[in-house]
Amino acid sequence: MLPCGVGNEIEPAIVGDLESIQQYVGGCIDAVRTELEDGTVIVGYCHDEGLLLGMETNWFASALFNRQLAGPVVLVSGTSPTGEYDGENYDLPENYYQYLTTDFTKRVANTYNETMIMTAGLALAKRVGLLDDAEMLLLDEQLGRASEGDDADFIEHMTEIAKRCNEFGAVREDDTMEAMIAEMECMLQNEAEKGGK
Repeated sequence: MLPCGVGNEIEPAIVGDLESIQQYVGGCIDAVRTELEDGTVIVGYCHDEGLLLGMETNWFASALFNRQLAGPVVLVSGTSPTGEYDGENYDLPENYYQYLTTDFTKRVANTYNETMIMTAGLALAKRVGLLDDAEMLLLDEQLGRASEGDDADFIEHMTEIAKRCNEFGAVREDDTMEAMIAEMECMLQNEAEKGGK
């Protein structure tokens, strides 16, 4: 079971019939799929209106299936012991479950933390006048392209912004920098308390 929100751990779930899956996800289900390098099909059952209902983002499932998913997600293997994808549900391979609960969990947590820091940093840069609305929109467009694999423009733009931020910091008085750092810490604390919403 892939929990939604922040600070939760992946846990095993006993999956029976359709009703048991619906109980886990909190309503009608939809299925998403991904295929591992060895050909194993992984199926995730999520609430079919999770995003519309404003359920919490499921960071694990969103990373695994490369799309935004909300609410708890039940994860099963769709590949039979004979190696066929036959529409039935099977236990996840043990080694894959181990990967999900260790390396994958760490990777998702690190990515989430880096994203929150970058978001707070960009908000602070906008607040102090290093970025304007047009540049924020451009960054959003570049980030969208980067998520599809074309990240050269985004990396170049972020490098240029980081350079500007460093130059800005170099000419500011120490007390101003301390105030900016305190403001960023406050923003990060507020974000953590909201659970990243």
